[in-house]
Amino acid sequence: MSDPRKLDRSDAIEVLWPLRGPHTAESVVTASAAIAHLWRYLGHATIRSDTKGLAEPADVYLAISNLAVAGHSAAQVMSQFKQWTARVNDNPRLVHDEDLPRDLAARGVAIAGYALDTASQQFDAVTQQLYKATGILSHLYIDHDAEGGQRS
Repeated sequence: MSDPRKLDRSDAIEVLWPLRGPHTAESVVTASAAIAHLWRYLGHATIRSDTKGLAEPADVYLAISNLAVAGHSAAQVMSQFKQWTARVNDNPRLVHDEDLPRDLAARGVAIAGYALDTASQQFDAVTQQLYKATGILSHLYIDHDAEGGQRS
């Protein structure tokens, strides 16, 4: 955490969901809800390209860099959820709420596992593109001293 006398927004995340846990169903579900909210926040915050909050290339670079790091974690989480589907599929007490035969419930879990594996791979691909963007953006800045927007 940063300065212990001041709690910033990213520190608040660590307080609410410390990496060491506890890791409960409630904490995982609420963390995923928080991530969904933060994506919606970013959607609102970036709806206009002329926003004062993102006036400098360095600001966009930092935001995209953070999302690239998050992309690695997202791919890992999807892969781990896929592993969960394999474990739950081995549970003989697995049932479907529409009273389908056990083999159809198991087939549904397998399809979900495949979808999660695909999502993991796609997060990896998105992450690679984000890193490519950060590599380009890291060299850009606005020269506020240049006249007419041209460097001499």
